[in-house]
Amino acid sequence: MLREEEMDLRAVSLISWALAMREAKAFCPDIASLAEFLSCCVSKLMAQCSDPAAAALSYICADSHTAYQRALERCRSLEEAIVRSYYD
Repeated sequence: MLREEEMDLRAVSLISWALAMREAKAFCPDIASLAEFLSCCVSKLMAQCSDPAAAALSYICADSHTAYQRALERCRSLEEAIVRSYYD
């Protein structure tokens, strides 16, 4: 691979990372990396379960025994969608 092509690929990869990070930070503004998105997302979704009005509208909170697993699955799919939209 030519040096110029390698630099172009690095630039595209960096731009893709920055866009994915921007989208993840829209949901979890305090994260410093994409690796932190999953735990932040789960925490946010689980926090909804402590609010009776929000919990009543959330399928995640419908069953307290499976709420964490549902939140984790939802956040994994969000994380995957964010990454896929910029890296595929």
